[in-house]
Amino acid sequence: MVGKVFVKNKGFSLVELIIVIAIMAILSAALAPAIIRYIDKSRKGVDLECAKTIYDAACTAMANSNEDIANGWDEVLKYNDGKFDVTDEDGETYTIRPVAWCRGIQKGAKWENTFFKPAHNQSTYEVSYVDDFLIVLGQELASGNKNYNGYYDDMLKMRYKKDSGKGKPECWILYRREDNGFPEVWIGYKNGVVRPAYRLYPNTCPEYR
Repeated sequence: MVGKVFVKNKGFSLVELIIVIAIMAILSAALAPAIIRYIDKSRKGVDLECAKTIYDAACTAMANSNEDIANGWDEVLKYNDGKFDVTDEDGETYTIRPVAWCRGIQKGAKWENTFFKPAHNQSTYEVSYVDDFLIVLGQELASGNKNYNGYYDDMLKMRYKKDSGKGKPECWILYRREDNGFPEVWIGYKNGVVRPAYRLYPNTCPEYR
């Protein structure tokens, strides 16, 4: 009869466990920044797609032949609230004026100003333009200059929420360029008036590329 051979399993030694843990820590430290960059880039990409949707809705509303709506796009030039000088990729300065804005993140303990609203409530024509813009954008519930608060599935949530050097983003802002009348979509913040921070569409700023 052949005798049985028993092998005693001693498991991992403390030294081996320390080596394995050290290797895992090194790998995690090396991979974590790449993973974070990938996640940030993905979130920025979603925000850029959202900005294009806003831009397309603005252009569609601009093309509407209704006189009140056309006057609303022009009437923003009368108001200086929220007017800012910004710089393009070539270093040239131009002026933008806000048309409509909404928050894309939770503000404090609640969601407020969930859907777009006119930047200048006193402008009848601007409200007409923004109403048409809201319909195209699928936010017709907020037409008539209603202030919609609370969380909604179809709201335009902001995915990238980090400060990239010009302030923490919290608002979507639709601007009109003063020089050529074209729309621009920015992410910014509200401090008294809405303020631009990062141009998303068109001519996306370097921080979001």
